[in-house]
Amino acid sequence: MSGKGCPEPRQTTMSPLGRRPPCPDRRACRQAARAGRSSPPCSPCCRPPRSPSPGQPDVRRRCNGWGPVERDMSNGERDPADGGPLTLAGTVYDKGLGTHAAGEVVVGLDGGYRRFAAVVGVDDEVGAKGTVVFEVLGDGRTLLTTGVLGGAGPAFPVDVDVTGVRQLTLRVLDGGDGVDSDHADWADARLVP
Repeated sequence: MSGKGCPEPRQTTMSPLGRRPPCPDRRACRQAARAGRSSPPCSPCCRPPRSPSPGQPDVRRRCNGWGPVERDMSNGERDPADGGPLTLAGTVYDKGLGTHAAGEVVVGLDGGYRRFAAVVGVDDEVGAKGTVVFEVLGDGRTLLTTGVLGGAGPAFPVDVDVTGVRQLTLRVLDGGDGVDSDHADWADARLVP
């Protein structure tokens, strides 16, 4: 992880599908975010956060290894809202986050929640490809690490105590074989007050 940006992807060459890794120009991304603009086209990682709705947690940062973090859909490709339904091991989920390794979502909880729960795994859209590791951190302390999960494997249920946590980080890392097809879903993700 470099500074306060996204975890650095371990793969730095073109993928077989011709995808480019994220642009390392994180400064341009941060400047665009401060100005309320989308990231430059070469920097898909960081997106300016939205203002929270009343009663909703404060999303402070969204970073993704490929394309934007998607709400209620899989990661898809490079463009916003280009993913399909969140699907893990044949089960379709209406709600959650579609991410891609290496990426993270940072949420301000300010101690107002007791539990974080989700079902995680590599989205079915990539078949047996893709390997990722999911991490849940509370105030910088590791609360859960899944180990390597693959596209052909089952979904993994997550239920973590976040009592007193002020900042929750949901992180996805590649499984050690590069980031190709690392479409990682936080399906049915929810915070329990």
